[in-house]
Amino acid sequence: MTPDLTAASVYTDLSGFAQLKKLARENSPAALKEVAQQFEAVFMQMVLKSMRDANLGEGIMDSDQTKFYQQMFDQQLALELPKRQGLGLADTIVRQLEPTLNTENTPSLSLQTTMMENPLQVNRLRSPIVPETLETQINALPDTAVTPDVSPHFDTPESFVQAMWPYAEKVAESLDIAPDAVLAQSALETGWGQNIIAHPDGHSSFNLFGIKADANWSGDTVTVPTKEFVNGRPVAKMENFRSYDSFADSFEDYRKLLGTSPRYSTAIAAGRDPSAFGPALQQAGYATDPEYGGKIGKIMQGGTLQQALAQLKGDSYAPLI
Repeated sequence: MTPDLTAASVYTDLSGFAQLKKLARENSPAALKEVAQQFEAVFMQMVLKSMRDANLGEGIMDSDQTKFYQQMFDQQLALELPKRQGLGLADTIVRQLEPTLNTENTPSLSLQTTMMENPLQVNRLRSPIVPETLETQINALPDTAVTPDVSPHFDTPESFVQAMWPYAEKVAESLDIAPDAVLAQSALETGWGQNIIAHPDGHSSFNLFGIKADANWSGDTVTVPTKEFVNGRPVAKMENFRSYDSFADSFEDYRKLLGTSPRYSTAIAAGRDPSAFGPALQQAGYATDPEYGGKIGKIMQGGTLQQALAQLKGDSYAPLI
């Protein structure tokens, strides 16, 4: 029997939210869609607020009263729009979370703990979709590469590192940088493979490095909300990102981006220094997050990556100094 779901029709309807909260605690499938719409409403309200804050000045009719009622209007508008056409975020969230209502598919505690202990720059709303097969990527690897472990969701950082290590080695050898640096950046951008950008229909973009689709990109793209920093302040935006056919293509595009652009020459030269590689990338304009470079360094030197590599390579692994 489907539970009686009383959704909030206005943003001040606390009883509707209370009922929704109760059903969410019970893992009710009936609550999932409504929760996803509420999440989309929260994001839409952030977008509206950013747009209001970005105006060039106050109008002659502006006052504290008009701003108050404008804020009320925006809050109600953000609640109503997802119930109509919306941005498509709610549908993506429903597809992502429906399997997790079964506790057997819930990510392991070790991964959840790792994510909390290592705050990553997971700014974009992504769906952790990983293909069921890595056949296309495996065919693109050199003959000497180790075949990655096929894992549908990368339940642990170790599984992510094991699958991506052959690609990271190939790119690192070409650029003459440490494969640890490549892995650290991909882990930062994707939350150890848990938050890879996905298309609205759920299929993966395979974008492991957060590379945007600029005017020089002629391939497939995916548009998702993201947080960028403007004058040191976070601003919600919708941005186009590159989409690939495989993880191998993502690594190859990353290699071309760093290897053919003079702006990243300093970062490549520092590619074996955990404390210098990330800041050099940030200085070259790779990301707007003022903490981006430091986050890469923390992952490179952190225990999560070092333990995963030690587990992968055994006695032959020598950590970066």
